[in-house]
Amino acid sequence: MKLPKSAMDPYQVLTEALVFNNQDEERWWQSTAPILGKMMKDACYDVHLQYKYLCLHRTCVIPALGPYPRTNELRWKCILTRYGLPFELSFNYPQGLVRTVWEPIGALTGTMNDPFNTQMIWKSVDTLSQLIPGVNLNWFKHFVRELVTTDEEDLEILKKHKDVGIFKTQNMLAFDYDKDGGNARAKVYLYPQLKSLATGISTKDLMLDSIRKADVEGNLNSQLSILEEYMASRTLDTNGHEADVSSSLIPCFLSFDLVEPRASRVKIYLAENEVSFQRIEDLWTLGGRRTDLRTIAGLQYLKDLWEALPLEEGHRTPSNIIYDLGKCAPMETLSLIINFVLHPNDPLPQPQIYFFVGGHNDLLVADALTSFFQRVGWKDIAESYKPNISAYHPGLDLSESTQLQSWVSYSFKDGAPYVSVYTQLFEPIHGVKSGKAGYGI
Repeated sequence: MKLPKSAMDPYQVLTEALVFNNQDEERWWQSTAPILGKMMKDACYDVHLQYKYLCLHRTCVIPALGPYPRTNELRWKCILTRYGLPFELSFNYPQGLVRTVWEPIGALTGTMNDPFNTQMIWKSVDTLSQLIPGVNLNWFKHFVRELVTTDEEDLEILKKHKDVGIFKTQNMLAFDYDKDGGNARAKVYLYPQLKSLATGISTKDLMLDSIRKADVEGNLNSQLSILEEYMASRTLDTNGHEADVSSSLIPCFLSFDLVEPRASRVKIYLAENEVSFQRIEDLWTLGGRRTDLRTIAGLQYLKDLWEALPLEEGHRTPSNIIYDLGKCAPMETLSLIINFVLHPNDPLPQPQIYFFVGGHNDLLVADALTSFFQRVGWKDIAESYKPNISAYHPGLDLSESTQLQSWVSYSFKDGAPYVSVYTQLFEPIHGVKSGKAGYGI
């Protein structure tokens, strides 16, 4: 029985009206758009914004997700998810902001014509720059030049290195779906590991040098120096000399906003392989460099979250495993991720910490987050969290699944915790026009 128009949500209405270029796009839409629409509805987005952002998703994201996965043999494995898929959703609390992240993938991605996926992002950025007011590409062009391999470097890597590993991702895009301004905010993530392989320059030096070159007015000099000093201190022994062993703090990637450079944030992301609350406190305070009342208040809530989540202390080993689509990932312990935000208005780098909870029982994680939300006084969020996360995929039992919640991030803004939950769903979908099942997100 067909629903009357008045009973249909924006996703259902748009699905009747949209035309897709191919079956891959249609399946990606069927997999991702219902959850995006449900998240926006749960977050009380104005219905007109729901339509606008779903259309933006159709125009900018869907064509850039590449071939829809039908088997476990993905031609291109993205570092974004444990299943190698190029799309992720997140929901922020308490603001109720929805975000998407994706790696633009084109027809040539992973072939000899584009072995390390450097081409498709340009097309995606061109598209979104025509649709989103205020997009500025000055920093995009600069950081891509500094951190992403050229065609010539790609050929050299292929000649010199038979195997560069499973993950070859160099770039991603993201949308923050703003409620108040009525426009999405776009940002870019760049991973310079292959650039490091091509140039012989460390990932850390590539990132720090690229920021210095971009910051022509010196607005970030002080913050960058403080962060660099802290990173250097992590490689010293107790006597202040360079230690023989490598630091457990590994520079990984950076992000920035696609806006006028003076208004943009720069975030440097690092992985911490020694996970304990003592180490978390050291990261949060920049080794004692951040001691203000806001930092200490944020640290107390961070401790509450750490104690609530079903995580253990110990050494983490980086993983290069991709899990099979449609199956529950095993419980695993991955490094925690921290980013430090550099902005001219902040004299010190501001931290945000990410805990990996994928592979843990989803009900345990949901109970832990509900408990934390109650602890900070978010009564409505605590009551709605489990019903909402369950509704994003009604056929999945929280007590039996391990894949709905993959990461939990924490920062402290405006005197209150700021928590985001990242979700990824991998179940067969049905009902597309071909009648064949694929794997949904």
